[in-house]
Amino acid sequence: MNVYGDFSRVYDELMGDAPYEKWNDWLIKALPSDMKPSRTKLLDAGCGTGTMLRRMLDEGFDAEGMDLSADMLTVARSKLEAAGYRPLLFQQNLSELKAPAPYSVITAFCDTINYLTEEHEVKNAFEAVFASLETNGRFLFDVHSVFYMQNVLNDFAFSEVRDNLAYIWNCFETENQNEIIHELTLFIENAEGLYERSDEEHVQKAFTSEQYSQWLFEAGFSSVKVYADFSFDHSQAESERLFFIAEKDLQ
Repeated sequence: MNVYGDFSRVYDELMGDAPYEKWNDWLIKALPSDMKPSRTKLLDAGCGTGTMLRRMLDEGFDAEGMDLSADMLTVARSKLEAAGYRPLLFQQNLSELKAPAPYSVITAFCDTINYLTEEHEVKNAFEAVFASLETNGRFLFDVHSVFYMQNVLNDFAFSEVRDNLAYIWNCFETENQNEIIHELTLFIENAEGLYERSDEEHVQKAFTSEQYSQWLFEAGFSSVKVYADFSFDHSQAESERLFFIAEKDLQ
């Protein structure tokens, strides 16, 4: 099965209701006042089709994008060029990140970190991000919480029929704790008016906020703050999305 293969062609249409504005607002508020967008070099890790990256560029950030999926990057490049932007986009696994230059800020929004399903993958990613940040740099990311995985995504099923596509989306718990598999079946209309079927699987895993925080400190970050649900309130037992700010060599 492909990973974000055919899905990349319809991703923006299916994710049209995603709260990108909330992510963008949270990012702006989370950065210190001396990190003005016009003076901040930023990497959007897991940039996907470039929707958040476009917002970052609109804000004035010197922003670049990285993603594991070549298909998603192709869509991102087309969208950004149509908007008049030509940022550096490159394909890498976050666990093996080798940045072309140090960044002031690295983000991994839209539950990118949940796609790292092994402890060593998360640790490697945190170490790679730390090495790719300037002194006093920030790493900002969000994850689906353990609560969300267990009580919302588990046994979730959704289907929809539109004029040009139909899809069935099922989520099941795997044999591994706090791990969910997304089974996605797409029927996409082609140029002849016929519908072609495509199947994809995506696996996500949630670790606890304590585990993520510990691994960030082990990677070398000097300060880690955890918030919840697009706010700056401390996380609670039933928080669905956790937001992290990890600071490197805070002075």
